[in-house]
Amino acid sequence: MALLDFSRFGISIEDKFDYILGFDLGHGEVSVAYRRLSGDFASIVPQDLVLETVHSNTKVLSALGKDENGWKLISPSILIPEGIRLYYGFKKKPSILKSGARYPGEEITYKELIQTFTNTLFKSIKNSSDAKPDIDLSGSGLLAVGCPSSSDWFKKNETDKEWDVEYKNIISEAVQDCGLDLKVVIIPESRASLLKVYKQNIADSKIGETVKDKLNKGILVFDFGSSTLDSTSINILTNQQTDDSIPLGASLIEEKIISLVGLHYEIRRDQFYNIDKAELDTRAAKENFFISGRTKVNYELDDEDEVRSVLVSNIVPNSRSFQISMEDVVNEEHVTYNNDNGDFEGSWKELAEKFIKASKDKWEIANKETDFEGLLLLTGGASRMPFIRGIVDNLFPNAMIQQDQDPSYCVSQGLVWAAGADMEAWKLLDNIIHEIDTKISIHIESFRKSACEKLTEYIYECFISEADKWKKEGDGVSIRQMTTAVTEDLKCHHIDHFMSIIRESLNKYMNDTEENSLKNEISNIVLATYEKIYPGNLDAKMLEILKIDDEKWKSECEKLATIDFDAVNIVDSLDLSNAFKTAMIIIFFIPLLTIRLILEVIDKCAGSGLGAALDRCITNDADKKFNCEEREKYYKRMIEKEVNTKKAIYKVLDKSFMPKGSEERESVCAIIRGIVHPIVESSINHVSLYF
Repeated sequence: MALLDFSRFGISIEDKFDYILGFDLGHGEVSVAYRRLSGDFASIVPQDLVLETVHSNTKVLSALGKDENGWKLISPSILIPEGIRLYYGFKKKPSILKSGARYPGEEITYKELIQTFTNTLFKSIKNSSDAKPDIDLSGSGLLAVGCPSSSDWFKKNETDKEWDVEYKNIISEAVQDCGLDLKVVIIPESRASLLKVYKQNIADSKIGETVKDKLNKGILVFDFGSSTLDSTSINILTNQQTDDSIPLGASLIEEKIISLVGLHYEIRRDQFYNIDKAELDTRAAKENFFISGRTKVNYELDDEDEVRSVLVSNIVPNSRSFQISMEDVVNEEHVTYNNDNGDFEGSWKELAEKFIKASKDKWEIANKETDFEGLLLLTGGASRMPFIRGIVDNLFPNAMIQQDQDPSYCVSQGLVWAAGADMEAWKLLDNIIHEIDTKISIHIESFRKSACEKLTEYIYECFISEADKWKKEGDGVSIRQMTTAVTEDLKCHHIDHFMSIIRESLNKYMNDTEENSLKNEISNIVLATYEKIYPGNLDAKMLEILKIDDEKWKSECEKLATIDFDAVNIVDSLDLSNAFKTAMIIIFFIPLLTIRLILEVIDKCAGSGLGAALDRCITNDADKKFNCEEREKYYKRMIEKEVNTKKAIYKVLDKSFMPKGSEERESVCAIIRGIVHPIVESSINHVSLYF
């Protein structure tokens, strides 16, 4: 279950927040939840904010009213004051908001309406909180805004816009001058609902362990929103998440009712007394159907032959009224929608059941299961329609089905849970990555030593090979010329082999299975961190997930074969000339070496200059040309002094190959971090539920 990428929304790991607000802006209703992170009112559990409207302190519709005094928030009550112009249904997908599309019959755009609504709402929240001592909105706040899971709200591929970021920008503009210091993130509503249900149930000693067990068998979330029907499936054990969405929102139900009224009275939408009011009334009737089972909504002509809606369910229809059964609308009347898969038509109930069944089938195919036995969550207002529970009971007989008791606040509370959990997980991940980077910088010494040993062997072989040629064909070639030739030959013709040695050493280092290997050290860091935070609370399955996957590690390490090390720069950094000079002293001038050390002491005590004179003697001999017999003798000595020669080469390599602070060392550390970071992030990514 992927953590939220805060950086995509302009938030850095250094940002600190004093509170979180969860903002569920639905097609029909809005709710806001709050959690204080610092100060006297810091809490763990979110609380619902009671929103003030033109009518009362209650829930707020996703609607705006306007009169001579300005913009008003509207409650679900039918008692809307006269003289207020209603604007309703302005929540649109980001592409429409960005297009500049206008509200029907008006100059104002959908974007302007949604921003005006959001600004008005949060100004109201700020003003009302000032008078409530238990609501502290001082400091910096994180505003988590919900959205559907469909691709209309997220980036489809590399060429499409990141629509969730576009939506974030629209909301950010709206709250700039509301009196609150807010940064905005966008979170899928299905994820928010899951986090809310999990957090509420996991602390319950009676069902907490059952919930954990069911989570490990899979999660399905069905979110019955006003504009979309979304499904999210999550396999905790494989960290696979799949989202699907269709535009089968519950708002299609009131749209169908309005169209039936229009057909009955043979009128257009614009001939209703107040079409926005009629839609709100119809929505209220639908909500009654969800909650109480009242199934009738009445429309009638008034004295001016205007169509007005009447919500009294037991009214006796007269000759001027038209009564509609909600059950008939959802069970029998056809609605239509289209998406990338084509056009679809059927009753609302029929289409919803097909989508739920398709989501179940996709899960079972993807996870090679014959039945879904995990946690199934129903959320969204329309999930309360009685037939929904009947459908899922029939399709998922072995699942643990959770239906939120108050779906109006499920998403807003879940947004607070999700934002807080992901923020904590992100900071923990950052701490773990920092600790791992420090470990890599120290642990790299093991790779460096191993590479030095292998490079020493290879350089010695090249040295002996060149010396053999010198022995046979070295007339007129000095020792200095021979060692210089070896150095140049290594730089010109052996770079690929150098790269191969470094890659092979690095691959062996990365795949080492010893107890103190890098992989095991990293695993221990991750596990120790979680065990410190949750001593004894992580079950065996989750501890297994937190371990670094062997196959994934091996697969990532195979990328080393394609990494282009700067081997030329590495060879240039090696002081091979000095290595060979030291080797020559050992091989050819070993009797003089003891004398050189004695003279060095004399020089320091008396300043005689005899040591420098001996250096000139050695230098002169290095330029001396040897005959065939002498070269044979010295070559034999080279073979006899193999150990000493390798020590001399290794000593120079140890000083010059990837020393601390060098660009070469940092380059290799960066390569290792590039392999390790994604693996560690993947193993941690889906454990935010434990926060």
